[in-house]
Amino acid sequence: MEGTHTPSGASSLRDPSQCPECHRTYSRPDHLTRHIQTHAQERPFQCPTCHKGFGRMDLLKRHAQSHKMDEVQTLKRHRRQSNYPRASQACTACAAVKLKCDEQRPCGRCQRKHAECKYARDNNHPTRPTASTAGTFSTASFPSMDQPPSQAGDQNNPTSANQEHQLTGFRKGVMTPLTPNTFHTYSPPQWQNTDLAMRNMLNFTVEDNLEFDNADFSLLNQLYENTFDEINEQQLVAKRSVGLGADAFRRSTLARWLPSRNESIHAEMNGISALGNEAGSPDTRPKLAHRSVNETLNQKSRDRVLAMILNSCPPDRASTIATTFPPAALLDDLMQCFFSTHSTQTSSFIHIPTFRANLQMPELLGAIVAYGAVLTDIKPLHKLGFAIQETVRTRLPIRCDEENTTVRELWLLQAFMCQLEIGLWSGNRRKLEISESHTQVLVTMLRRAGKFQESKCIPSPPLAEDNGEVLQRKWHDWVSNESFKRLAFRVFLLDAQSSMSLLVNPLISYVEVTNNLPESRELWTAVDAEQWKEIYLARPNRASEVEPSLIGILRQRTEPLSLDCNHDLHFSSLIVLHGFWGMIWQYSQLLSVLNTRPSDNNAIVALLYQDLCQSITHFRLGISDLGEAPCQETLLLLEVLGIYLHMSLEDIQLFAGKEDTDEARRVLPSLQQWIELPKSRQAVWHAGQVIRAAKRFPQKQLEGFYAIAVYHASLVCWTYGLVSHIKAGDDGNTVDNVASPQSMNTFLLDGDDGVEAQRFIVLGRGTPVISTMAHIDSMETGLAQLSNPESVMKLVVDLLKKNFVTYADGEAPPPLVENLIQLLRDLGIAAGHVGHTHYIPRDQTS
Repeated sequence: MEGTHTPSGASSLRDPSQCPECHRTYSRPDHLTRHIQTHAQERPFQCPTCHKGFGRMDLLKRHAQSHKMDEVQTLKRHRRQSNYPRASQACTACAAVKLKCDEQRPCGRCQRKHAECKYARDNNHPTRPTASTAGTFSTASFPSMDQPPSQAGDQNNPTSANQEHQLTGFRKGVMTPLTPNTFHTYSPPQWQNTDLAMRNMLNFTVEDNLEFDNADFSLLNQLYENTFDEINEQQLVAKRSVGLGADAFRRSTLARWLPSRNESIHAEMNGISALGNEAGSPDTRPKLAHRSVNETLNQKSRDRVLAMILNSCPPDRASTIATTFPPAALLDDLMQCFFSTHSTQTSSFIHIPTFRANLQMPELLGAIVAYGAVLTDIKPLHKLGFAIQETVRTRLPIRCDEENTTVRELWLLQAFMCQLEIGLWSGNRRKLEISESHTQVLVTMLRRAGKFQESKCIPSPPLAEDNGEVLQRKWHDWVSNESFKRLAFRVFLLDAQSSMSLLVNPLISYVEVTNNLPESRELWTAVDAEQWKEIYLARPNRASEVEPSLIGILRQRTEPLSLDCNHDLHFSSLIVLHGFWGMIWQYSQLLSVLNTRPSDNNAIVALLYQDLCQSITHFRLGISDLGEAPCQETLLLLEVLGIYLHMSLEDIQLFAGKEDTDEARRVLPSLQQWIELPKSRQAVWHAGQVIRAAKRFPQKQLEGFYAIAVYHASLVCWTYGLVSHIKAGDDGNTVDNVASPQSMNTFLLDGDDGVEAQRFIVLGRGTPVISTMAHIDSMETGLAQLSNPESVMKLVVDLLKKNFVTYADGEAPPPLVENLIQLLRDLGIAAGHVGHTHYIPRDQTS
């Protein structure tokens, strides 16, 4: 049982389990008693043969075994041995890795490592030589064995103990025969002091306890000096590499939420007063490029939102909230911020041309205002948005309980969706967990309403002669049906994105989504009924009477895409790709159930993998033939799915330190196997393409799930570089993260697909790098090597910051993006410390 030392500044009060002399503490009294005996000078147990005294009976019994050896053989053996003593005290560097330390100062190992050679303070242990005597032993310390036998057992004669040492030297020589060819070929001089080096391991006369405090394991290094030195260096690299980001993860939004009494809706309500007396001032109003909604939010609508908030706040806060609540003009600006972003989103689900702000329910208005607030780059507005979102979250269930038919109304479902997205992408652990748990409520309401299935009530199409109220009614019926459809698909996307981000099971199965794909964006954005009719009647006839759906495309995933201009190509592409995620998730779950390693050849797994690869390849080729270039969201998601298919994101996050170092070490062997396979290079290639797509993302839209996708891609590159670093040490290669790019055959991961990409993926040829230019068309070039994870993380941090150009002016991007930037920066710094650890084989050292 190992004891612990009390600091030098500890209290003078003694612990009953503490040694009064050296202040070492023990959990068991018998261990303490045995330890105290080592300090005593008494030797009550005496050897009947040599009369040597011992402090404990077990040490006497161990010593008695030495007399069973033949003294003549002992003398002969001793004459063949050198009289060099073991190192009296190892330097701190050698002691830390339990390696041999010689008698020189500085020692030879520290000289080779160019490290400072220091010695720890002597602990004044009775059986240890003091630091002042280190390196001063000589052959004179071991007198000749030709002394008279009468002195052999004399306790008062110091030479008798030395003779005993000489006898045990012979025994150790017999028990540890020379086998120099075990690892390397050694010359005889290297073996001259091996018996004395084993003093505390095999010395039967050592007066020590069983705690191995004084044990000397230096013979292991003497036996296998080169090999053990290399292994320890490699183990140090591996140990320092796993779980590097543990602290970074604990500080990030991706860590588990630990509930606190200080966190509640009442605490969130403080954000409503974040603007204080500055509410409505020019400094707190976002800059609007244009207005997406013609109607202006009036004072009455503002008061209805305020009344909703006052019904949810503590009575003692009502007065403060009422006096500091923003004016109608600021709420109108925040509403415009939301619709400015929503109108450009591929998966928009609120119909802007028919939206009447002053006729909406306060819960929907509050959700839209809150969403617009968190999309700004003003931190006080972020707090305001989060506070209003909390109110909407708590009010919606109350409205459903007050009137059950509300669960089928579009406005409530839209408000539910907005507040869920705010929470999931808030960068706040509490909001994330609450929103994740409440997603099931929205999914259930849509599922029970049949909104994931093909609608049985198809709106009447417009006719050429339609006009007036008839045309308006048909337009509004079409808008209502399309809004429900788009909302259902948006929830399907949100569920899949939450599954990808949190690595949890999707709530919506791709099999149950049988609804027709969204209609064309031109119809969706038509500003009035007349324009809607004109676009509708000008559409070409459908090639097939069967409307395309998600499940239909997945069933024919190896055939050409059946999409045409009658449907929203970009939104439909995202829907199909999120459907692929459901299949990839099932594939990953099967891998876990079968406990299949990356290198295993399982027929079922191999068939599923080939089918998924083929499906994604057909989709990639299909969208390029649709006559319209895919959007950046589609390109980014397509590459993200390629990452998930070729690696375990869970293992990579565990290796980085998401849980603890034990979990990180557990997954390291599988990652070392993975890095040897073409799948690892395939995943890294897709990660580079994700970064390529992110560089072309529209300004201020690289947020939410897409920011997390970029983070996942960077984490793949980060892990690939670190595991390669460990693998290089295991293979005996030089690990150096600062090699010049000009000296390598570099391969650009965020470049074009071609022969070089296939050569890297299949054959592993080329050193993977990523261009550091802010945008793919920029003239500012540079290379970040994957072998230098710190530079890769810096590249991604710059990419995220530049997507929000106002960040350079001291303003803030969305909180989630800001948190991811900090996490990436911390991971890069952590990898930088390991990157400075170099491993050089001993035979290459001078």
